[in-house]
Amino acid sequence: MLTRLLSYSISIFSRPSLRYFTNHVSLHRQITHNAKENNPLTKGNNTNCNPNPNSIKSKKPYLLGVNEPPNIAHKMDTRTLSEKLKYFFSIESNVKTREYLIKEYQTSYWKGFNELRIRGEKLWEANEEAIKADKALYMPNINARSLLKTNIDTTNLLRDNTTLLTVFFNRFGEIQVKSFIEPFLAEFSNRPKIQLMQSFIIKLFIPNIRRITPQSLHKTYILLCQNDRFLREALNIYNAYRGYVFVIDADCKIRWFAHGYATPKEIETMLKIIKDLDRYKNNI
Repeated sequence: MLTRLLSYSISIFSRPSLRYFTNHVSLHRQITHNAKENNPLTKGNNTNCNPNPNSIKSKKPYLLGVNEPPNIAHKMDTRTLSEKLKYFFSIESNVKTREYLIKEYQTSYWKGFNELRIRGEKLWEANEEAIKADKALYMPNINARSLLKTNIDTTNLLRDNTTLLTVFFNRFGEIQVKSFIEPFLAEFSNRPKIQLMQSFIIKLFIPNIRRITPQSLHKTYILLCQNDRFLREALNIYNAYRGYVFVIDADCKIRWFAHGYATPKEIETMLKIIKDLDRYKNNI
């Protein structure tokens, strides 16, 4: 499967990037070989070299999001210069920052790619029912830029609409979320108050994205130029090589979520939940 994806992805690289891509494939082959050598299923019962299953967050979460309703008011830094300097030279704040940077530095660039190869695109199958409104958590507000080149707050777009939000970092994730997007558009492309919102968390190939994306979707296609740790933790996004989808109701609550390639059952469930949410909203 990954070999097919790699072959497909080469079309998006420019000529100067071919050397990097060749190294990427070479290292991928070496990772594949090492994983087979260290896999207890293929080499005795030695588990010392095998990746620790507990280190990979594969357990299906019950809820995703944040407890507080999203706030679109952008906070301004009202601290005085002396307060800023005090924080800057604070031992406690420096220790926390250093711990985070060390953790990020020690995380291999290939960790997510290798975990995807070992466990596949699908860690678990999505729930067959929507999360109840009184239990569901809120989708945090994202301040980003749309393909219309305007700054937006996602809460303004989500409120009073039923939304399928997709999140991806690269072509691997984009191909996966398309398996959810295509049946969604086939069912709801002409339905008011039901919308698709796509979030691409990296600023690459934007001219190409703008060209191949239908004009009608530019308003809700958002680009994030920063890999927000708070957002990743709130939405359980721990591997950039997977695609993630979320069904969000008119109150900005996450009522259903999935990842990887869509299964027939997940597509059926997703469409049913969106129809039910839209029907409930119209009956209020």
